[in-house]
Amino acid sequence: MLPKIRHCEDAYTREGLPTLFQLSDVPELRSLDRALADSRYKRIDPSLVLTVGRDELPPTSGRQFEVLEIDSWLNVYCHLSGMPKTAARLQKLVLKSIPHDAIYGAIKSSAGHVACGLAVIDDEFIGLFDILTHPNYRRHGHARQLILNLMHHGSKNGVHTGYLQVAKDNKPALELYKHIGYQSLYQSWYRIRQGLETRSVESA
Repeated sequence: MLPKIRHCEDAYTREGLPTLFQLSDVPELRSLDRALADSRYKRIDPSLVLTVGRDELPPTSGRQFEVLEIDSWLNVYCHLSGMPKTAARLQKLVLKSIPHDAIYGAIKSSAGHVACGLAVIDDEFIGLFDILTHPNYRRHGHARQLILNLMHHGSKNGVHTGYLQVAKDNKPALELYKHIGYQSLYQSWYRIRQGLETRSVESA
């Protein structure tokens, strides 16, 4: 196991990057996780992958939901997340490289766009990413309506199962997702060499 870890470290070092491993709680990865812990790799950013069946979702209202073009959606995303417009150009390249159909959704109230999110359809599955709500409009049901509408649009394409990833310590989001009907499938985390964890890793 150690030679494989050293091989990965060499590859990352050649690119000038800290070595990072993403793991989950599947039994096949337990020995790697122990070996990394013994090699002073710290566990960071624990998260949960949640799933829900299409038939388990509650009804929704589409009155405030909009499907946007990618450029319009990025403008909303930048506004809600604080991402600078300069970074949006790179983000657009990343989004356009997605090899599956994507739905760029947003919730618009009288105050303007207050929530947005992205759904990616892959055969019978739909993944939700970048679910954001403006801080001033949280706990008004906007994220719930956004998620349900994204799932509803996915169901028109034959989708039967939704999934998403959420930080394990994000209790408000976990409460929302579980209230909608999402259930935990497995846990995921990263390991990084101690002394190099200068920032959290964002998972998509």
